[in-house]
Parts: sequence; C-alpha cells; structure tokens
Amino acid sequence: MTDINNKNNDSDDSITIIEDEAAIIKRLMVTRNDLEKELESLMNFLKSGDGKTFGLKGSFTDSEGYPSPHLELIIEVKKARSRIAHIQNDYKQVMKDIEFHLGKLHKPQTTNNNQSSTFSINNTTTTKNNDKKNDDDDDNEMKIDKSSTNTLEIKPIKVDIEEKVGLPFVYIDLVSEGSPSDKANLKKGDLIFQFGTVGPFYEERHVGDNLNSTHLQSIATIVRNSENKAIPIKLSRGTSTISTSLIPRKWSGQGLIGCLIKPI
Repeated sequence: MTDINNKNNDSDDSITIIEDEAAIIKRLMVTRNDLEKELESLMNFLKSGDGKTFGLKGSFTDSEGYPSPHLELIIEVKKARSRIAHIQNDYKQVMKDIEFHLGKLHKPQTTNNNQSSTFSINNTTTTKNNDKKNDDDDDNEMKIDKSSTNTLEIKPIKVDIEEKVGLPFVYIDLVSEGSPSDKANLKKGDLIFQFGTVGPFYEERHVGDNLNSTHLQSIATIVRNSENKAIPIKLSRGTSTISTSLIPRKWSGQGLIGCLIKPI
C-alpha cells in the first residue's frame, strides 16, 4: 500500500530542491553581471580614461628608464590591473558554479514509470496457493518459475517505453539564413523542449512564465560556453518530434547561433 503522506513529502522535497537551485543560479547570475560591469568600468579607465597613459601593460618608466612622476596615477593603475586579474579568476569560478547548478536544476527526474529494466530476484520464502494472484493489467508481465516450494524466480519481460515529448519552454522566433541555427535545420515556430542540459520537463511545475525566462538565461549561458561544441536539441514542429545538434560558432552575422529564441 502506498503511503500518500510520504509521496507528498517526496514531491514537496523535489519542489524545494528545484526552487533552491533556481535561487542559487539567479544569485550567481547577479554576481556575474556585477563582475562584468566592474570589469567594463576598469577597462574603460585603462583604455580611454586617466589610466590610458599606462594602459593594461604599459611600463611605469619613460623611454630612458626613469620612473614616471605620476605616482598617484601609477597607484590607481596598479590597483585596477590587480582588480582585473581577481575579477577574471572570480568570473571563471562563477561560470563553473552556474554550469554545476544548471546541471542539478535540469537533471532529468526519473520515476519508476519511466524505467525499463530486466532483473532476477531469488528470495527464500514460504508461499501458499491462496496467495497467488493474476494481474493481467500489469504493465510488465511476470513469469514465475517455482523450482521448489521455497524459491521464486521473478523475471519481468522488458517492455520498450515510447519516448515522451517534453513540455516546450521556449520557441524559435527568427532564424538567419546561413547561420549555425539554419545549418542545424531550426525553423521559425519550432517549440523547444530540450536544449542541452535544459529539459526535458514533463510536469507543469517545471515550466511557466517565470521559469521559462530562467530557462532562457540558462540557454544563453550554455551557448556562450559551447562555442564550436555540439549542443543536442529536441523540438516539436507541427506533429513531428525532431532531434538535432546546434554548434555555436562565429559566422558572418551577429552572435554565435544566428537565431532569436523567446520564452513561451
């Protein structure tokens, strides 16, 4: 008999984990954006601001080897260079953390109903004839080989389960001709239900207005970190389900993929 309370608790725990991971990813993305803004400010200081006298790698001595008289500026430039180095290291770590938590957030949820396996159980027990029941409605038919009155060998027949189509969370709004997306056979109107490690989702609680925007940010992160690497994509087009691979790369147009993706 199934314990309904335990089942509900497991569901609540799963929801809590998803919400926690989504919150962590949002915080990491805020940190990433802050680092990008600070880095841009420092680079502007060194390239076009007061610090351009020395820039990123300029020497603090003149052509004859004498120290520059701009001591206060030298101090500010050294601070900026040091901070840039720290930001670059922090940025790499933040991106790794985002990828890690994206993997946890979008890890496929497996259930017993979706699993197909063949196994054998040998169990020593005492049986009675009136305990035997026939379950013709079972998904997996069982064969029971009673070699003795004390040993049961249970062998479920392997059943092939048709792959489910996930719930779409983003769609293709525009594909540029000759772009990587065009090469991957993506079309305007395609409904994407898996993009790399994002998806597939089979429950309504995993998609929605707010979550779909988060999924779109995850897709952007995956694209930025997958240049020249194949990203598996599954989508619905009309009544067809299509699997393809998208390889982000530099091309004659803008961006790495050449298409516009919007949340549903």
